[in-house]
Amino acid sequence: MNWISTQFSRHGRYINVSVVLILSLLLIFGPSDINESLDQTVLSGLYYPFYKIENFIEIMITQSDANDQLRESLMRLSLQLSEYKEIIRENIRLRSALGFNPPLGYHLMPAVVISVSGYKMPMSASIN
Repeated sequence: MNWISTQFSRHGRYINVSVVLILSLLLIFGPSDINESLDQTVLSGLYYPFYKIENFIEIMITQSDANDQLRESLMRLSLQLSEYKEIIRENIRLRSALGFNPPLGYHLMPAVVISVSGYKMPMSASIN
């Protein structure tokens, strides 16, 4: 094993050129079935790392876009939640100012009052 590493370190450039030359000659003059398998092996070996890098970049871009959409949605929903909380606080303040406590066991429903004990309200006083 030591002999191989020594030879490769001394003659590495020549070994690389020889391998490329042999592969080139096989591709040019070799039988078609060997050419096809060699083509597939070489191309997949060369293309695969670039494919993985491209795939990784596409996934990162897609995830970045999804994260941006989620951030926008979170911001919009946070604002909506704060508006709802303010509406609840306002409702509590108005009920306490009116001294209104809803009766237990009843479901309240808003309505427009059109008369009181036979007295018809003027149109300007009615709520539209």
